[in-house]
Amino acid sequence: MATHLVQVFSDFGYPSKLSFDNGSENSNIIIQVLCETMNIDRQLISAYNAASNGTAERWVQSSKLAIAKAVEGAGHQSNLYTPGVQLALNNKVSKRLNTPPFNRMFAKKMNAFIDYRQSDKEKSSVMSYEELIERIDHMNEIVFPAINDKTDKYVSNMRDNFDKYKNVVNDYPSGTYVMVRIPTLKGSLMPSYEGPYTVIRKTKGGSYVLQNETGVLMSRDYAPKELKVVSKDNVEDDSETYEIEDILDHKGTGNNIEYKIRWKGYSHEHDSWLKPEMIAHESTIQQYWRRRLGKDYKPYKNSKPLSFSDTLKSNKKGKLRDADKLLVSLQDSITPMNATTADINKKRKHTTDNPADQKNSITRNHKATVKRSKKNL
Repeated sequence: MATHLVQVFSDFGYPSKLSFDNGSENSNIIIQVLCETMNIDRQLISAYNAASNGTAERWVQSSKLAIAKAVEGAGHQSNLYTPGVQLALNNKVSKRLNTPPFNRMFAKKMNAFIDYRQSDKEKSSVMSYEELIERIDHMNEIVFPAINDKTDKYVSNMRDNFDKYKNVVNDYPSGTYVMVRIPTLKGSLMPSYEGPYTVIRKTKGGSYVLQNETGVLMSRDYAPKELKVVSKDNVEDDSETYEIEDILDHKGTGNNIEYKIRWKGYSHEHDSWLKPEMIAHESTIQQYWRRRLGKDYKPYKNSKPLSFSDTLKSNKKGKLRDADKLLVSLQDSITPMNATTADINKKRKHTTDNPADQKNSITRNHKATVKRSKKNL
């Protein structure tokens, strides 16, 4: 990536500002040294918030759609169509500027696709030095300032329209207690937020710097849509908070379960047994069970109890696997079913005729059925 950037900068000059996403190809030490050496303001967008780099993402989308249409299913030949798609996008009229980007970049119109071999050579004369200087001054003094004003007005109108129909997120002042939305959930019963955290400041890009309970600043910034304000009454300011290094063991089951905690920066002599509610982040407990159980760890995805039909569906080809484990959860429901079946059998015993009479009755019905069948034939 750094090699390609140097080539582009050598063609068009070094910029004053660069905006990247959090990909490893952009946030590595080579890009950092390049920006520091050339005094470039390097800005990384907030993680899990592609909208903060909306302009670039929108052009990426347009490029991918145009290339997908051009290849007509032959995706392995996409590199052959990329230059043509780039040329078409650069010559497309921008809604924000009412002019193609190519015209503003090179202060001229793109050559039309006509036969220049038959054109009038006198009309295609080369500009003089004075004319070039005059055009450069015109672009710097008139065109570029007009573009900035028009862009600011366009962005302001877009923001007003967005705020009119969308819920506007208020600013979070410094010292506000917030919860952070977990970007990846591995089950519907897993917590959606974790925290609380304290807002330290707001960055120039609109994201927030947060601090955890131990006073350590978080490694990344957070977008406003990832935060949720919590009441100060729910945060214990006077309680001492320590950082957990690892969960070593557990004892008990259900509501009586406790975890053996190894504190960060302390030896085994200070290990403690804690209840789950005393651990701030449930992800610490989830990580412990995931490591301990391995492949057998399956977080609950719904709270629906296991039924007998679900038991049969979960076993392929009608084979009951681990039936002793699966039927334990059904023991309470099977017991009343057996009682109901016993009552029905008891009533049936009193109403049933003599077995011999019942057999004769079945035989007579069978013979009558056969006789009628022959008569019909």
